[in-house]
Amino acid sequence: MARGPACRDVLHLRKVVILMRHGVRAPTHSPQKLSRWSDRKWPSWSAPPGDLTRNGFWLAEMMAVGIRQYYGSRGLAVPVGCAGHRDLYVYADNMQRTIATGQAVLKGFFGDCHVVPSHFAIGKDPLFHAIKMNACRVDKGKARRKMMRDLQRMTDMRSFQTHMEDMRRILCSSEDTKQAICALRRPTRIVVGEHVALHGGLHVASAVGEAFLMEYADGKPLKDVGWGHLRSVHAVNRMLYLHNVYSAITRQESYVAAHGATPLMRAINNVLMSGQLTEGRHAIPQAYRRAKMVFLIGHDVNIAHVAGMLRLNWALTGQPDRTPPDMGLAFYLYRNNSGREWVGVRIFYQTLASMRAASLHKGDANPLSEPVVIKGCDSGPRRDLCTVKRFERIVSRRLVSSCSVQRSWLE
Repeated sequence: MARGPACRDVLHLRKVVILMRHGVRAPTHSPQKLSRWSDRKWPSWSAPPGDLTRNGFWLAEMMAVGIRQYYGSRGLAVPVGCAGHRDLYVYADNMQRTIATGQAVLKGFFGDCHVVPSHFAIGKDPLFHAIKMNACRVDKGKARRKMMRDLQRMTDMRSFQTHMEDMRRILCSSEDTKQAICALRRPTRIVVGEHVALHGGLHVASAVGEAFLMEYADGKPLKDVGWGHLRSVHAVNRMLYLHNVYSAITRQESYVAAHGATPLMRAINNVLMSGQLTEGRHAIPQAYRRAKMVFLIGHDVNIAHVAGMLRLNWALTGQPDRTPPDMGLAFYLYRNNSGREWVGVRIFYQTLASMRAASLHKGDANPLSEPVVIKGCDSGPRRDLCTVKRFERIVSRRLVSSCSVQRSWLE
């Protein structure tokens, strides 16, 4: 007998965990260090190096408003106002830009309710800095070999040389002068220690390209964005190519990514499953189990590590940075009428044009949202949904078993 409308299987959204990058910030490097990269005069910032800007706070708040509206329209309503604060939990890395982004998220949901994000008390948080804090120790030789393969392949491409030349024309104002300061000339080398990184010309190009993006998104006068050379999204887009190459080599390579992402993915999986513990998991604090939505506020490297571990790919319309400020990587849990559950993944981001417009005019910067398919995990009622069993199997296979996790990292 055909099933009528009353028998139709309905999916109910149960829980969402969002790994979010902090918002627009000042360059992380000091003016003194930037002056060693180029003899051009760098624009000034109102915020100290690395800190969230006032416009960055506004943009993060607008991102939170958009996410609240998106999931509210899909049945996961977090009450507006102070009474709903227990339905949302925000845990941030303990740096100014991540804590302030967490405050902006809370304001986007609850207004001025004096709710504050939780964070690690003292020192670097191993949840967001797993490799640096030795929560996940990498084999240095193995990491170097894998990164060297990608470095050689990418730097041999004609497009790489073309974009380095584009960056040189902007960064190096006096290229024909032997005394000219231009850090792009430095050879690129792999460094595996507290950080997994590249030093030299490619590192400089990556950091400078991102500084240009921050200038544009923060609404600086166009004469100050790339010293007046970058007056459109298209122009900024070309400068982000090398930043995305840097990220692909140092963060998304599967071996390094798995080590960097393991503590976070364990936490995301455990929180998403609302404390349904199995062997090998760690207890999840009550605040996470009770909340309908959980934000983990970290950095672009955290999103890149998770993407590398799970082999996630996406293309962002109107946004040149693959992991831009305020981007959210959302994992969500659906349950049908019979109790069967599925997991999905979705990204939220703001276009670069909308970020600049909102910074200049304090208007909305409504996020765009797109589903992301985990390869081998598309067995649900929609292509972007995967059974819980299959999702957990994929995650468990890619976790690094030697990585340590402590409950206190989430409290």
